[in-house]
Amino acid sequence: MFYVLIFEFNKDQPNGDVTVIDPRTGKIVKILPVEGCHPAGIAVGPSGNFVLGCTANGKEMPAITVIMNARSGAVVATIKGLGRADIVNFDAKNHHYYTASRDYPRGPVLEEIDAKSNTLVQMIPITGGNPNSVTFSDAKR
Repeated sequence: MFYVLIFEFNKDQPNGDVTVIDPRTGKIVKILPVEGCHPAGIAVGPSGNFVLGCTANGKEMPAITVIMNARSGAVVATIKGLGRADIVNFDAKNHHYYTASRDYPRGPVLEEIDAKSNTLVQMIPITGGNPNSVTFSDAKR
């Protein structure tokens, strides 16, 4: 399946969606609404879940990171206070999600989330700049 992020769902300002498209037919098979999140980054993880990096304006839309089930559309977990990550990633070796989240009250952080428990493992401060993306290398791991 293809998962296409829709920043604003039906002109409903604080809500976005994940549109699921069947690559064989090219048809939309379902739309998964995401409340309080303009999804800007997605990474597929275990158990049919994915993490969404949500853009937020910090006022009506506080910064969040959302973990959602791809089959049901249910929100599995919400990490509050961390968000505005455009590109997120999943490491299949250690089963962790990573985001470079710019909206954290004390400054930007690299966010590490355990994809099995869907809980925050750690935040690593990022100094200088305005990060929005993260990837990793398998070298020396």
